[in-house]
This record gives sequence, C-alpha cells and structure tokens, in this order.
Amino acid sequence: MENRVWVKNYPAGVRPTLEYPDISLGQMLDQTVAKAPDHVAMIFAGREITYGQFGVLANRFANALAKLGVKKGDRIAIMGPNCPQWEIAFFGTLKLGGIVVQTSPMYTERELSFQLKDAGATGVLVLDAL
Repeated sequence: MENRVWVKNYPAGVRPTLEYPDISLGQMLDQTVAKAPDHVAMIFAGREITYGQFGVLANRFANALAKLGVKKGDRIAIMGPNCPQWEIAFFGTLKLGGIVVQTSPMYTERELSFQLKDAGATGVLVLDAL
C-alpha cells in the first residue's frame, strides 16, 4: 500500500481496497435475483426490467447459446449499443461459462478483424444494423 501514493488523496471514508466474494458474475446475478427479484435492475427507454425478469432473460440467452453449440471457455464477441440486450448477452454468456469479448461498433473492419482473431472469438453477437 505504501507505494500507492494516490491513496493519500482519497476523501475520508473511501477505502483503498475492497473485498469481493469468490464467485462468478453469473453467480452474483443469481444471488441478486434470489434476494431481490422485484427490484428494478435497469430502466431503458422508460421501461423497467426487474432482476427477476433480467435473470430469466440471461438464462434464456445462455440456453440459446448452448443450443448453438457454444461451450464453457468459448469466446463470444458482443458488438452493439448500450442497451438491455447487451446486458442480457453479457450475463448470459458468462452464465454459460463463456468469455465475453467486448468490441466497439465504431471499429473499422481491419480493427475488428484483428481483435476477433487476437481474442480467439468463436462467435459474434452483433446488432443487425451494424
């Protein structure tokens, strides 16, 4: 800690480190769904999605990937705008045991090709307008 000189500038009450549970993000979502299924997870375009609904959608996406042959450890690229579908795809991929390769819709063809090859992506989820 002594070599982290910026810590001295933290406001009072801000901890320099955090403790995280030793579980996956998919498991963390499952715990949140179990504890607070009726709490709002996100609001998009005026529509609320509860954790319960979000959990169901993430599980459906994970099952859809499995039916397509995606397996634990496969790298899936997700390219699209910030929207609920992105979150569903992100958590669904993680719940299946996949690895998310986040990519930008702003990438050129050359940049995207390099990233997908470099990451070893075996699949790409992309908004059809892109």
